[in-house]
Amino acid sequence: MQILVSNTLTGERQVSVLPGPMVWIGRLPEAGDADEPPGIAIHSRLVSRRQARLIERDGGWWLEHHGRNPTYLKGRPLAA
Repeated sequence: MQILVSNTLTGERQVSVLPGPMVWIGRLPEAGDADEPPGIAIHSRLVSRRQARLIERDGGWWLEHHGRNPTYLKGRPLAA
């Protein structure tokens, strides 16, 4: 499955292919950090390392918010 990820602050857009039934969305770890990079990386300091998670479940896809700043879906913030 492909998804379109859009950074509303920079206007950057990227199409990502989901690598499996679960993928993390977030910013890349700092140099020297032991964190594993997310499956979908967003290049912004306003995005948490683990901002959100996509999970295939019950015949569909679920988006879970995990970050400190809001996660948006179709322009609307997700509830925690």
